[in-house]
Amino acid sequence: MARPRADDPGGAASSAAIAALGGTTVIVPAAGSTSTSVALQGVATGQAIALFWFSTALVLPTSITDTFSTGYTWTLVQSITGNDFIGALYIGTGGSGTSGTVTVTTSALETSGAMAVPTVNVSGVDVSGSNSGTSATPTFSLTPSAAGECAIYACIIDSGSPTINPLPAYPWINASANYADLAMYISPPASVSLVCNWGILSGHWITLGMILK
Repeated sequence: MARPRADDPGGAASSAAIAALGGTTVIVPAAGSTSTSVALQGVATGQAIALFWFSTALVLPTSITDTFSTGYTWTLVQSITGNDFIGALYIGTGGSGTSGTVTVTTSALETSGAMAVPTVNVSGVDVSGSNSGTSATPTFSLTPSAAGECAIYACIIDSGSPTINPLPAYPWINASANYADLAMYISPPASVSLVCNWGILSGHWITLGMILK
């Protein structure tokens, strides 16, 4: 799995994404460790948090904890094992506080990373899914059952490709590092397939996503 520099400017979320979701999108570079920590700020108290985690450990985390004033309950929404790494999508609910650090712990020392973003108002998950492959055009799609929901997808690649380019086009909002992209679509129409397409040079990839209602 590619390891971006800590100062990689591609790791910063766009201001549009921050404004739309009411918090800070954080991408933590992949690194060798038994835990991955994501520090979040600008969270509206009680706001749900979407967490994408990935690792070469090929096993799910042993625990997820956080330091918000009231701790969140972290629920696994979707997971997938690709050729050489695993990805998992969690939704955190029931917490409060405007900032905190989320820590994902694994059972082995492996290369792991994470992406997290506070979401718009959430009453639950409408639909979720995952995919994996080796083509040069990773793709992912889900269909919302109602208008005005929020789609959040992620594409994660291994070291076979140095970057993801191109990224999904408007109306998708992207927050990217050179090994991963988090794409968001705010208030899409109902009953229309919401398709994301990414571009890579080569290698393996996984995609995960959900539509929140």
